[in-house]
Amino acid sequence: MDKLEELAKEQEKLSEETQKSKEPQEDLKEKQEAIDKQFQEFKEQIEQIEKKNEQLENQKDLGNPQEEMKDIQRDINESKMNLQQNKNNKASQSQKDASQKMKNMANNMNMKMQSGQMEQMMEDMQALRQLLENLVGLSFDQEDLVKNLDKTEINTPRYTELVEEQFKLKDDFRLVEDSLQALAKRVFQIESFVTGKVSDIKENMRLSLDDLEERRKFQAADHQQRAMTNINDLALMLSEVMNQMQQQMSMKMSGSQMCNKPNNSGQPQDKMSEGQQKLNGEMRQMQGQMQQGDNPSSKEFAQMAARQAALRKALEEKQRKMREQGKGSKELQELIDQMDKVEIDLVNKRMTNDMLKRHQDILNRLLEHEKAERQQEYDEKRKSETAQEIQRRMPPELEEYIRKRKAEIEQYKTVSPALKPYYKSLVEDYFKSLKGNAAPSR
Repeated sequence: MDKLEELAKEQEKLSEETQKSKEPQEDLKEKQEAIDKQFQEFKEQIEQIEKKNEQLENQKDLGNPQEEMKDIQRDINESKMNLQQNKNNKASQSQKDASQKMKNMANNMNMKMQSGQMEQMMEDMQALRQLLENLVGLSFDQEDLVKNLDKTEINTPRYTELVEEQFKLKDDFRLVEDSLQALAKRVFQIESFVTGKVSDIKENMRLSLDDLEERRKFQAADHQQRAMTNINDLALMLSEVMNQMQQQMSMKMSGSQMCNKPNNSGQPQDKMSEGQQKLNGEMRQMQGQMQQGDNPSSKEFAQMAARQAALRKALEEKQRKMREQGKGSKELQELIDQMDKVEIDLVNKRMTNDMLKRHQDILNRLLEHEKAERQQEYDEKRKSETAQEIQRRMPPELEEYIRKRKAEIEQYKTVSPALKPYYKSLVEDYFKSLKGNAAPSR
């Protein structure tokens, strides 16, 4: 994709040079040949990608790159032919068309790449959420078992039942272990952490069962507690990974879903309520399709979740700026929290009436907030004006006195008696004191 964008820029630049026709014809032909050669290399790379894709069990949707490349190659060939015939205007147009088609193809590749990444992240997030729920449930079951064992005598039938429950928890963890090991192989950054925690959990569960069978209840409780702590550590790690994935999904589509740049008036170019209203309509339409038995794909849910996340990010940025100015809004924070809940529902493919009602409430409150902002903007405000400086003149009599006084002082200064340095400095101090109306220094 980067290579194609680079070729598009070179082709566009060559189109401008051909239009101006300031270079010798042979130079233009050589440059077009160089671009054509690079495009042939690009085509070979695409063909290799298609062959690798055919070998995948779950093949990716690559679109129809061969047809797009044929159109581009046709324009390149036409430009070369027109250059041979000294038809620079036609050659320039063909080069321009080739450049535009390269940009379009690169854009299509980018969209498919983002869509594929979004769908994969959606599937990964669902798997992580299920794994997290299993770990949390396992942790709670282990905690309940420890409490029940603490108040159960070792020589009762109830004690035997609780030991059997510990065996069951050990078997349940085997199912979770397989998912954890598969996750660790895919994400090498957490492989050592997951492997270590899984090993500790299995060892402590084994030791707790040995102690329980030997009626060592207190020692067993210690191992159970250690196993539960390691399970909680894994759950916390998975929760952090999920939060990072949600942020990445939000960032991937925040730039394309809404424009948050200020215009001359300092207001957002696209109101958040308009984006929220459009999303609301699409969600209701999706609910209608689901009621008719037409279930939306994971990709559609992921795109909606990303758009909701983009709106939430914009609102968080607005709240941050208001707080910097000491104008933080509790209402905006509540809206942000509500948007986050809607986003989680979409990630989990939940399209319920309660969720739609919450979404409608978000829209209504956004509209009320924007209306209040407009009213505040149009409120009459007192305008501050800079005071005009008025020059005040002295009375003529005072001006005449000051003028004569300065003349006398200047006359005294013209006399330069032969004085010693000490007395000379006293005279200078005296003249200074006359000007400043201060007593002379002694």
